[in-house]
Amino acid sequence: MRLVLSICISLSLVYVAPAAAITLSNKEWKAFSCVLSKARDQGNPDVAAGYAIDECPTEGLSDAQKERIRDLVTRRLMKEYGLTCLGTGCGE
Repeated sequence: MRLVLSICISLSLVYVAPAAAITLSNKEWKAFSCVLSKARDQGNPDVAAGYAIDECPTEGLSDAQKERIRDLVTRRLMKEYGLTCLGTGCGE
């Protein structure tokens, strides 16, 4: 019994639950895809996402939704480039 409990506790300490899934509306997803594809070809992820969102169709999205998409794209690019978000203004 103790062995089983010990194994369960050990596994729970090692296992890290995945982050909560991010849900986007259809309009947000289209904007996210466009911004991500345009921003990939540029330099600084944060600046690239800011410029790219102006080049993509974002009709019907609020300013808060646009900012959220910009932050998501920046984080995605930072992760792809192996960079951290500390001090870059990429949210949270």
